[in-house]
Amino acid sequence: MVKPKTTEFIAAMKRWELDPKEKTTFFMLEVADKVKLSSRNIGTLKMLIPRTLNLFDIFEC
Repeated sequence: MVKPKTTEFIAAMKRWELDPKEKTTFFMLEVADKVKLSSRNIGTLKMLIPRTLNLFDIFEC
């Protein structure tokens, strides 16, 4: 089993032309455990699912 790594998630963000140093919000239906673990150390990244979505997060984008 491959361990989730933050460096791999940052590399994916760069492939998607997203700067890991800028605020980024992902709106997703669900977040896989590997994605949660590999992205949790990125302070500028926010992962939102319908259950955690609120107006403050939307206006902050």
